[in-house]
Parts: sequence; structure tokens; C-alpha cells
Amino acid sequence: MVEAHNSIIARAAKAALAPLGFRRKGQSRIWLADHGHWLGVVEFQPSGSSKGSYLNVYAHWLWTPASTGSTFTLSYDVGGRIDSSIVFQSEQQFAVEAASLAERAAQEAVRLRTKFHSIESMADVLLAQERAFAEEGRGGRWQACHAGVACVLAGRIDEARTILATVSHGSGPQPLIHARAKALMAGLADPDRLRRELLSAINRRRAAFKYPPLDELPVPVG
Repeated sequence: MVEAHNSIIARAAKAALAPLGFRRKGQSRIWLADHGHWLGVVEFQPSGSSKGSYLNVYAHWLWTPASTGSTFTLSYDVGGRIDSSIVFQSEQQFAVEAASLAERAAQEAVRLRTKFHSIESMADVLLAQERAFAEEGRGGRWQACHAGVACVLAGRIDEARTILATVSHGSGPQPLIHARAKALMAGLADPDRLRRELLSAINRRRAAFKYPPLDELPVPVG
């Protein structure tokens, strides 16, 4: 029998998120929205041993390889924990707090959707983010690879080459990050082919999440 607090969370999430195009992942507390080359993710994460929930809202880039051998993996590419946990005390109390949490999730999901409304805006945001990371001494990692991919998809090849070089020639990147950056850099010799390869990678991930394939990627501007 499903516990009351899980049912309450599911009802609140459906009311707030379904109108935004989210669907529930099976019977889990994860809700997904399809944005083509990325997913909006809302997770009502269980709070340890208590009957309650944390809230995580984030974007997952569908060009990201599955890291554990599982086809269903979700990396926190932008975003993360939003609010402190709510704890079940009574059905009435928890229903009110779950509805509020779900509304907060919807607001944050809309904010992410607006922020990444086009591949050009995604490239701008990820480049700015990576430059800020570099100034803090933590650049040249996965976020640099993601910024490079976004630039490739936006047709901004020179910017892609510049940002990916910070990984390829950075100080001690992790082997997987280094290998990914080198592969992307090599692919820049033929940007159209690289875009087709990225589309294939995105469609493999879309299939894992039971979404139909994309016929093509966004057409770069200019």
C-alpha cells in the first residue's frame, strides 16, 4: 500500500507540473519535461528516514553520456537543491506544504526553461558560467565540455574550440573529462559531422527516457 505522504506529493506534483508538460517517471518522485536536447527535472527527494521531501530542480543535457552503464541516469548539469525539507506530521499539514513545494518547483522549472529557451541562450549562459568558474580556479571540467557542445550546436565553432582547449590543456583534468574534450576538439575539424554525431547521442539518450527521436538539431543563427 502506498504511504499517504507519497500519494500527497504525487497529487501536488501533478497539479503543479503536468500543465508545464512534465510527466512522472514511473512511480518515482522524479518528474521530467522534454525540451529537445535537454530535460527539465524535478525531484521530490526522500529526506532520509523521515516521511518528507527535499526539492531538487535542474537541467540535464541529453548529450551527456550515461556515467554508470545504466541508460537511466540524470546528472545535475545546472541547478540542484532548492528548498529545505518538509516533514510529514499530518495529512492536512503535509498536503499544504507539498502543494507549496510543488509550486516552487514549477516556478523554478519555468525559470530554467526561460533561461535556456534557445541553443544560443544556452551557449551564452554556459560560456559565462565556465568563465566564472575559471576565475574561481575550478574551470576546465565537465561544464567546459558542456559549454563547448552548446557552442557547436549554436554554430559558434571558434568559441567551442577556445573553451574546449581549456580542458585539453588544463592542469590535471579527470581522464574522462580530458578524453571527452579531446574527442570534441577532433570533431571540430568537421562541424557538420560533429553535429550529426551529437544528434545521434542525444537521440540515444532520448530513447532511454522513452522520448521520440529528434529529426534535427536547432539550426544555428547566422
